[in-house]
Amino acid sequence: MKIQLAVILFLLSAAKILAQVEQEIAIDESNSGKEFRLTGFVHSLDSGNVEFYVYQRDENNKFIKSQWKHANKSVLQENNWKKVIFNGKIKKKAAILIFGMWNTRTVNQFSIDDISLEFKTNDKWHSYKLKNGDFENDSSGLVTGWIVREGYTDSIDTVNKVSGAQSVHFIKKDFWKYGDFLRHSSKVKLNGVEIYYEVFGKGEPLLLLHGNNESIRSFRSQIDEFRKHYNVIAVDSRGQGQSTIDKQEMNYELMAKDMNDLLEHLNIDSAHVVGWSDGGNTGLIMAMKYPNKVKTLSTMGANLFYKKGVLEKKFKRNHKLTIRLVQIFAFFNPKNWKTKVKVAKMTLKYPNIIPNELVKIKIPVMVMAGEKDVITYEHTKLIADSISNSKLVILKELSHYAPKEDSDYFNKEVLTFLKSH
Repeated sequence: MKIQLAVILFLLSAAKILAQVEQEIAIDESNSGKEFRLTGFVHSLDSGNVEFYVYQRDENNKFIKSQWKHANKSVLQENNWKKVIFNGKIKKKAAILIFGMWNTRTVNQFSIDDISLEFKTNDKWHSYKLKNGDFENDSSGLVTGWIVREGYTDSIDTVNKVSGAQSVHFIKKDFWKYGDFLRHSSKVKLNGVEIYYEVFGKGEPLLLLHGNNESIRSFRSQIDEFRKHYNVIAVDSRGQGQSTIDKQEMNYELMAKDMNDLLEHLNIDSAHVVGWSDGGNTGLIMAMKYPNKVKTLSTMGANLFYKKGVLEKKFKRNHKLTIRLVQIFAFFNPKNWKTKVKVAKMTLKYPNIIPNELVKIKIPVMVMAGEKDVITYEHTKLIADSISNSKLVILKELSHYAPKEDSDYFNKEVLTFLKSH
């Protein structure tokens, strides 16, 4: 069941928030069950939201309640500062109140100032002294009294401020922009859909193809490294990320055609292709159908078909159950989940690659899988054995998610292979 829940949580995170600064306080008996109010000021010229989020935990640090979306209210102030107000109530079992500011992915930089907390007693609001709520105790790179999450660099802003001498300014690091990196992004209409892609770096073209119901963001650790050596083209496959979908049946042949046509659009004669999971399946079909477009191919956790002996038995059961759960979500919320169902169900029917067909592939291919991959070793070896110019690499101690679990290990294997061809 853990696998299904992990997949559901991943899908829910498609429009996920990014938490930046956080503080926690102990709740004493005098404030138990009381209403509370958080107030803060935010300055950002980017589209998207910067607001409060709140968690409450009991004395055993067990999660009780979270709030954010419907509890925030904002009022635009002078000089483009926005006053954000969060109203909530302390649960009687709560021993810890955790709160902070979060932002949607489209916000690349923002400033915050003058955060305050109040509790209501006898219809009157009383201030609670926060640690450095006005950010006046800060120096560059150090936000005193607050936990600062990775992903943004912080600095002191003495120009844009609400009161006092300064506010704190956050700028998103490139690593967390991938997938929403507007300066490097483009869209193109291909085969009835709009394909979103981002381009980074200089050198030989390197096309990155992600897995099922994922996006460019799954390759963050690879883009960060590969862009130093190659002209990286990272793509949201049709129906995923920021790419659209149409009424055509989803299959890997269609996705391979999308990628071939994208390379044509970019005037790229041939590219190195790195495909993870579904992306590896697409890469294999590209190498067979469009051999002149693929210079080398690196697959991670790819499969030729969906039959006995391909997937670990436990994962296969969980995979089918996960799709059923996604279908239930789609029934109640078709706008956000219908496309995810269509993309996920594709894996139950496709690909249908006959091993003997792989003899068509003449380019250098590195076939990778994790030692603990859901794709069986026997099937991964079958892929490698069916390609004449192939190399089999089993990533020790890693799973199907090796590019995230140990990006240094994965990246080194890929770069070594690429540089040898």
